[in-house]
Amino acid sequence: SNKPILWVARLLGLYIMFDLLIVSLPWVGFLLAGCKWNAVGGLQTAVTLAAACVPDLCELCDKPAPFSALSVHMSATLLASSAASGVGVALFFGEALCAQRFFWLSVLLGVDSLLFAWGFWAGEGGGAM
Repeated sequence: SNKPILWVARLLGLYIMFDLLIVSLPWVGFLLAGCKWNAVGGLQTAVTLAAACVPDLCELCDKPAPFSALSVHMSATLLASSAASGVGVALFFGEALCAQRFFWLSVLLGVDSLLFAWGFWAGEGGGAM
């Protein structure tokens, strides 16, 4: 709990994860409503965010984690890749209304990946410093 940059990144990641789940599911989101590829990418990104954020939150709450956590470096790398592909897919596929929402969630995901990278380089997750 003495890793402020990573905790900000994890809390932002949880927000993005739940928002992506809501907009990506079939009946409440855009999966069957004109943004199939954005929604598929959103579900994949939500799973990646769960692996990056949920186990450490479970550890903080003294609950057993359902799966092992990703390293901070791996989290930053995977989230940056998901953010870049999300921006690309949002620019070229889907209807304007849902593509805009996925675009801004992908930009926010890119900011989150930068926070994970900053935490890694600051030494909060076994980083270089």
